[in-house]
Amino acid sequence: VTAGPTSTGNVNEYTMTYQVEVSNTSDALAFYDLSDTLKYGAGATITDVSVSYVGVEGTTGTTNYTNFDGQSDYLIIDDEQVGTGKEDVFQIVVTFEVDPAKVTSQSADCELTEGEEGTGLLNTAEVSDGVPSKNDDACADMPNPSVDIVKTVTAGPTSTGNVNEYTITYQVNVNNTSDALAFYDLSDTLKYGAGATITDVSVSYVGVEGTTGTTNYTNFDGQSDYL
Repeated sequence: VTAGPTSTGNVNEYTMTYQVEVSNTSDALAFYDLSDTLKYGAGATITDVSVSYVGVEGTTGTTNYTNFDGQSDYLIIDDEQVGTGKEDVFQIVVTFEVDPAKVTSQSADCELTEGEEGTGLLNTAEVSDGVPSKNDDACADMPNPSVDIVKTVTAGPTSTGNVNEYTITYQVNVNNTSDALAFYDLSDTLKYGAGATITDVSVSYVGVEGTTGTTNYTNFDGQSDYL
């Protein structure tokens, strides 16, 4: 793993970069096929895969870069050759999305257990054909974004000075409890008891981090529009 998982800036979308090095440890010219299998855990959906050669020796084999996806087409290159003491280097970049509702600690942890077809961001590369078959794994824990929400009354009910009219102020804190960038929608519902009539509602951001999402401050009323 040379980079990632890295957020793309889109909701729960990440990139992951792997590097595969094939070194000739013999005294003879070696020919091989290279395949690669992406065995991601439950909760991850792969949306794009690209592969490229990043070594210095160049390739002479038949590449399958266009068709390769690591899920149904595993072949990267066929009948590639590498000289004595030389190495070929390939780079694989994967774009994937995470569904926090489906990710579990087990599916994210890079430990393949019985009953699992994949785990974490597991990637297995294998050389075969002209050389004895060998494989190697690389894995990183799957991002599992989560937040904690705390709502408190910070002021009120306070009389406005008008007959039986009051204000009350609430504060909502949303804290990221994970190691990943977290995206969320925030809604709020006012469930006042009989006898209370809400006449005005306003909302504002009072944190220090700033917002990047689409605000709905103007329409929000907590009664018919909760977002």
